[in-house]
Amino acid sequence: TTAQVVLLESANIMQGRLRGKTDPEKMLNGKDEWYLRAAQANQLRVPYDSSGIPVEVRVGRHLSAIRTLMESMSMLNPDRAMTIDNIPDYANLQRQGIGAYLGNIKKSN
Repeated sequence: TTAQVVLLESANIMQGRLRGKTDPEKMLNGKDEWYLRAAQANQLRVPYDSSGIPVEVRVGRHLSAIRTLMESMSMLNPDRAMTIDNIPDYANLQRQGIGAYLGNIKKSN
């Protein structure tokens, strides 16, 4: 096959073993007291502080990586250039929140 595979990951407390009770707000704001305690005890492999890792940060990192990959692949293979319109950039996603792009999802605090 000529498939080119890419794996993108971002720190997400919902997938970790150290988090407290799972709830929708935690998924949106990425804040968890048990993760914060683990970070303070040097038990995490990712940077984590009281601001958490909100969904806008996680999605923004993925979208930025996808945009960069597409631009690079298109530069290397101009005969197979790829474009996707209206991908929000990282700064706008952080400023406006994910709900501005997906509908009725409110920005987490």
